[in-house]
Amino acid sequence: MSITPSQHTLDASLEAKMKIVAQREQQTQYLEERKNRKEILENYLKNSNLSEKDKNELREELNEKESEYMRFMRAKLSPKDFETIKVIGRGGFGEVKLVVRKGSNEVYAMKLMKKKDMIERKQIEHVRAERDILAQTHFTNDWVVKMYYSFQDEEYLYIVMEYLGGGDMMSLLIKEDIFTEEMARFYIAELFLAIDSIHKLSYIHRDIKPDNILIGYDGHIKLTDFGLCTGFHRIDTSITLKSLIEKAQKEQIKVDLGVTTMKQMHDYKHRSRDLVYSVVGTPDYTAPEVFERVGYGKECDYWSIGCILFEMVCGFPPFLSDDAVQTCLKIVNYPESYKFPSRLDLSDEVKDLIHHLICPVNKRYSSIEEIKAHPFFKGFDFSCVEKNTPPYLPKLSSMFDTSNFEDFEEEESFDAKISPQDTKNLAFVGYTYKGFLNVCNPNKKKVSHSGVTLEQIFTSHENTKTN
Repeated sequence: MSITPSQHTLDASLEAKMKIVAQREQQTQYLEERKNRKEILENYLKNSNLSEKDKNELREELNEKESEYMRFMRAKLSPKDFETIKVIGRGGFGEVKLVVRKGSNEVYAMKLMKKKDMIERKQIEHVRAERDILAQTHFTNDWVVKMYYSFQDEEYLYIVMEYLGGGDMMSLLIKEDIFTEEMARFYIAELFLAIDSIHKLSYIHRDIKPDNILIGYDGHIKLTDFGLCTGFHRIDTSITLKSLIEKAQKEQIKVDLGVTTMKQMHDYKHRSRDLVYSVVGTPDYTAPEVFERVGYGKECDYWSIGCILFEMVCGFPPFLSDDAVQTCLKIVNYPESYKFPSRLDLSDEVKDLIHHLICPVNKRYSSIEEIKAHPFFKGFDFSCVEKNTPPYLPKLSSMFDTSNFEDFEEEESFDAKISPQDTKNLAFVGYTYKGFLNVCNPNKKKVSHSGVTLEQIFTSHENTKTN
C-alpha cells in the first residue's frame, strides 16, 4: 500500500533540496570571489614599491582573513545579535533601524521586511533583486550603499547595510527648498556616475528619486533601494501606475495643464514623505515609456535624473499635481505639461540639459560621455570625483547621530514568532549573505609594516569614483 506524503512533508523536502542547490551556488560563488581577491592583491603588489617582506605579510594576512571569513559564514545571525538605537526610515514594505552589533561598536542600518507582506504584495522578485545587486556590488562599487549581511527568520527578511548619517536627498531638498545651480551640478554629476556604474552591470535602477539617494559622512552620494531594479529591456511595467492611467481613461479624466501654484509647491513638501511611506509610492520621477506595454531601456533612468535636476533648481518636480492620477497624465502628456517656472532665472545650460533628459527616448541622452561633454558640467572634474568639494557636509555629533533622519515610533516588536513550516520559507531560500568586507572591518584592521591594510587595497580597487 502506497503512502501519500503530507503537504508539510512535501514542502520540507522541497525546501531541503532548494537549500542544497543554494549552498552549492554559494560555494561556487565563494571560490570565484576568493580567486578574484587573490588576483586583486597580487596586481596591487606587482605595481607597488613594497618590500618582499611587506608583500608576504599582506599575502599571509589575506590567507588568515579567508579562514576567518569561512568561520564567519558558518555562524548564524539573528536580530538578537543587534541592538536597536532608533527607527530611521519607514516605507510601504518595511522599516529601517539604526542598530549596533552586540559586543562591538559596529553601527549599521538594518532594513526589515515581513515575508508575509512580500508574498501577498508579489514583491518576492523585487526583494531578491535588491539582495542580489547589493551582494554583487559589495566588493566592486563604491557608488552603492554597502550591504554587510542579509539573513532571515521565520517571519522577517533583514538587510544590514552601512549607515550613512547625512540623510537622504529629499531631506536636503526640503531643508534647502531650491539648490543653486552649482550645488545641483555636483549632485547630478555624481548621480549620473552612480547610475552609470549600475548600467555597466546591465541593470536599470527604475526607481531613482531623492529618497533613494543617500549622503555620506564625506558629503558624497550613494544609491540605495534596488527593489525595482531589472535587467536591460525587460518588459516589466508597473501595474500600479498603469492602473492609474487606465482609471483616467475609463473615467475620462482630463489632464490639468495649468501652471503649478504656490500652494501646490507648499503642499508637496509636506506630502512627499507620506507618499514614500505608502505602498503605491510616487510616480513623479517615472519615465512615460514605463507606463506603456512595451519594453524600455536604461534611458528611463536618465529621465528620472532630469526630473530630479528640475526639482533641485525649481523647488518642485516637473509634473507636480494634487493626486497621482494627474501626475501620470502630465507625464504621458509631457510635451504640453512640462514647463519651467517663469519666475526663476535659470541658465541656458541647465535648461538645455533638462530638455535632453525630459524628452522622447530617441532624442534623450543615454550615455555618460554625452553627459560629461555637456556645458552644464564645465568645471566638474569627472576624472577624479574626490577632488570636487561637496556643497554640503553633514554635521554629526557621533556615529549614532540621527538628526538628518525623521523621527519614527517603533510600530511593533520585530522579534520572530516561531511558526510551523510553511511555504513562505520556500520563497526566500538562499537569501542569506555575508560580505567579505566584514572581516576587513575598519575596527578590526591590521596595519602592515608599510602602513597598508587589506581594506585599503580592496576599497581602492573598487573605487569607481575615479573615472
